[in-house]
Parts: sequence; structure tokens; C-alpha cells
Amino acid sequence: MKYLIRIDRDSIKKNPNAGRTSYCVPGRAEITLSFSLKKEAIMMQGDLYNKLQDLLGRYEVVNTRENLLTDTTTVEILATCCWEEMEDRAKEIKQELEKDGFTVNSIMSSVSRNIQQVHTLTPEPEYLYQFLETFVQCNKCTEEFSYKELIFNDHDDDDWSGNICPCCGSQDCCEIEYEKIKDVI
Repeated sequence: MKYLIRIDRDSIKKNPNAGRTSYCVPGRAEITLSFSLKKEAIMMQGDLYNKLQDLLGRYEVVNTRENLLTDTTTVEILATCCWEEMEDRAKEIKQELEKDGFTVNSIMSSVSRNIQQVHTLTPEPEYLYQFLETFVQCNKCTEEFSYKELIFNDHDDDDWSGNICPCCGSQDCCEIEYEKIKDVI
């Protein structure tokens, strides 16, 4: 049986980005954390770096400075994470380090985020829309399910198969045609 998946007329909207072929996307944030530690903490430097590894995952030590007047050492590290998480993460890192015996005088963070421009080969469509929920039936096992549950196997160009039944795994279990926006507008 052939099924027509219809466009939901109420969902049709003019696309404000119609025709665009490039976007600016924020890159991952690079966070520089600066810890000011009591000098005795540096005696446990290996423990400090292991703890930072646990808390941050990957990071890079950028700079280490000693201040003989205040008897402190400042360690700057560079890590990559979400900016939204950073304020909470900085507090958590300070608490975790203090829990492990490090005296953290201060913790400061600065963020730099690169903007990346992404180009696409196909322009944005003129309209945005959704399809109506439609139930289809497998020709082999006769189970009924939403067309959205169909599985598409397009991993191998020579063995392409679409419309795989999610119940029995039968290939091309039903025939589907999608309504075209040009036929609706």
C-alpha cells in the first residue's frame, strides 16, 4: 500500500533564513583558570594536576608564577568547556581542591570563544513545516506504526534500503510519498 505523508498546514511558516548558505556558529569556549595557591600546595604539585585532571578532563598548564612576597604560587591552566557551566565549575573546583588540602587564595577565569563560519552546499528552504502524524502498515508482518519509526539503512551505497519495518526488519515494508510544499502553497 502507498501512503501519502501530508504537510501540516498549520505548521507552514516563511523561513527567515531562506536562501542562506552560511552561518556563524560559536566555537567551544576556552577557559583560562588562574589559581593562587599557598606555596606548600606546590609541594603536592603532582596531586594538584591529578585532581585537575579529574575535575576538568583535558587541560594544559599555561603558566606557573611564584610570588615570594606573598608566599603564593599562581597556576594558570587552559581548559575547554561550556561557558554556561564555568561559574559553577570554578566554585566546584575551588571546593574540591580545598577539600583535598590545597589552600586556594583565589580563582579567576577568563573566556575566549571563537566564532566559526559554516558553509552549506544547499541553501535554506523558503518555507519551514512539519508533517502530520501518519500511521503505516508493514506489508510483511502487518504491524501498524508511525512513519517516523521507519528505519533507513543508507550506510552502503550498493545495498541502499529504506523503509525498514521497526517490528520485523523487512526492507521496503511500505511505500511512502511525501507531500511537496510547492503543491500546498
